[in-house]
Amino acid sequence: MYRAATPDDPQIEASREVHQNATPRSFEQRERLVLSKGQATLYVHVYPFGKDAFVGWDNHLNWMRWAEGNTVSSTVKDKRTVQCKALDVGVHIPTEFDLIEANALSETAHRRVVEEIKAFLKERQIEADLDFKIIRGDRSKALEEGKAPAKTTAGAVTRAH
Repeated sequence: MYRAATPDDPQIEASREVHQNATPRSFEQRERLVLSKGQATLYVHVYPFGKDAFVGWDNHLNWMRWAEGNTVSSTVKDKRTVQCKALDVGVHIPTEFDLIEANALSETAHRRVVEEIKAFLKERQIEADLDFKIIRGDRSKALEEGKAPAKTTAGAVTRAH
């Protein structure tokens, strides 16, 4: 699944990461594929579920970016002042292009994963009840919500979305 979902496009970064989650009874670790292009990030999940398999993906727009922070050190070199600044987390207001990239990433992953599942089932002559519909949140306000003033909590900028 991960191989199928990973596009050949060199502008799309692909990596595997271990996602950890505390549960009421234990602590779970699962591997997932992460695809990124610009501010868009897509997570592909493949998990056993009893005798069945769950294959899914979710897509997000990153509202954060790196920004220059306070000056850490300063020196004079060749009569010019050179400052070294810290990196801080800043806010990125998504644009229509960010939303287009998120949609393209999701549609591409959807198509490739569905093709791989269908080929797998056909090769093994397995009949299965499949549901390939994409469930989308309301994206009509996705870009407008970013224009609301940010809330500051303990020095970190947060946004509701």
